[in-house]
Amino acid sequence: MERLVALMLIALMVGACSQTKRTTSEYSLKSGGLMPISQQGLVVKHAELGFKIRPAQQILEGEVTLNLVSEEPRQLFSVDLDRVFTISEVRVNGIIIDAIKYSNPEGMLLVNQPVSGEFTLTVKYRVQPRIPENAPWNDGLMWEVTPSGEPWIATAVQAGGCDIFWPCIDHQVGEPAKVDLYINVPKPLVAASNGVLINVSDEGDSKTYHWQTKSMHNTYGIALNIAPYELLEAKFNSIYENTLDIQFYHLPERKEQAELFNVDPLLIIFCVNYKRYLKQQNFITLSLIDIRYERVRLCLLLVLSGIMKIICTLISGVHLSTL
Repeated sequence: MERLVALMLIALMVGACSQTKRTTSEYSLKSGGLMPISQQGLVVKHAELGFKIRPAQQILEGEVTLNLVSEEPRQLFSVDLDRVFTISEVRVNGIIIDAIKYSNPEGMLLVNQPVSGEFTLTVKYRVQPRIPENAPWNDGLMWEVTPSGEPWIATAVQAGGCDIFWPCIDHQVGEPAKVDLYINVPKPLVAASNGVLINVSDEGDSKTYHWQTKSMHNTYGIALNIAPYELLEAKFNSIYENTLDIQFYHLPERKEQAELFNVDPLLIIFCVNYKRYLKQQNFITLSLIDIRYERVRLCLLLVLSGIMKIICTLISGVHLSTL
């Protein structure tokens, strides 16, 4: 009897140890730098990012498929993913890989599987992502609330990189040529992200938002912004005879502030500075997202498939989504 009790205690201790929460490694908190040999020579053609966001539990469930090209045949390869995640499945070219063939002790997911040429890697994972201590200056997923108490969720990974919430090659040479994002959120939340909104599918208690980019992206620029957003739309006629369609995803409480942006002189100045692009494009869309942090200021310009979209985070608190 005493021996049985002792064995039970040992089992409980082992179980408790196995459930110890893992923390983000130093490897995952850096971005760029010296590239691991297991990633050298890999090209990311396409990234399909599937996310299920569960605000009540602060859980992210991910299923990501990367279309990769290896310049030479190799026996193993790796991508980056924060070790805090529990990986439930890894597939190469659609075939499930035995768990003994992959490992992720420090945030570099090493897959011991021969590949050559073009191939796909799929990773299924879940858990609570890293929560930043001083957002948005630290990396992680921010679980905030709106003034009315609704979930207000956003990613902040510019310093630590994409591997904080999705498997990627966290290096400037790992930028995917195209990205499709499928973001599932409970109603009435809205998911705003990179590129063009392709479709919204109703799935009962939740909706899935499909966003797509067709231009090469900085991996740290892939962003999730989730809240009970409302959409404000307007048009801006430039002096170069182009029409700028403005789409602003704003909080219901900030509709009046959102409407003020229509006459923001910074927008006009920005467009004039890029007149050479305005002249070349027949259609331009500006997408904006209302975010929690108002001190960040970032402007980028991207041209994708004949549609120009602009990314800006304005000091006034208006965030122009990465597109």
